[in-house]
Amino acid sequence: MKPIISPSILSADFGHLADDIEMLNRSEADWVHIDIMDGVFVPNISFGFPVLKYVAKLAHKPLDVHLMITKPVRYVEQFCDAGADLVTVHVESDFPENIHAALEKIHAKGKRAGIVLKPNTRAEAALRRAESDLEVRGMEMNVSTAEAARARAHARIRAVKLWRENG
Repeated sequence: MKPIISPSILSADFGHLADDIEMLNRSEADWVHIDIMDGVFVPNISFGFPVLKYVAKLAHKPLDVHLMITKPVRYVEQFCDAGADLVTVHVESDFPENIHAALEKIHAKGKRAGIVLKPNTRAEAALRRAESDLEVRGMEMNVSTAEAARARAHARIRAVKLWRENG
């Protein structure tokens, strides 16, 4: 199975978001990853429907929307309508029946659904919630991973600038 490359727009320069999305369009990336954080399920806050709608207008690749929010069943349909092609929800973010309902709502919108685990959650938790005929994809990512990726991206940008300046 070929790995799927899905760079997160958390690493983007939001002052030049359209340029960064165009760079992703030209790249070999398979998808565009969008981390949605509510400040409750994880300590950070990212963005919501307006940014997703804007990215959906610009991106030529599927939008991989990773919901790091409490009770995602409340919002999955809106994320689908805003342009998500794949929506992943954390098994830890709500009661099992609500996670199942969220996955069903995503599929009812004709989108792909996935479940995600926090690093310390046992894989069996995902299997218990995936006991259905739903297509379920899993990935592992956490906010600290995204923060580390953003820091590495900024370090690479600084290195390129220094290289250009110093020939």
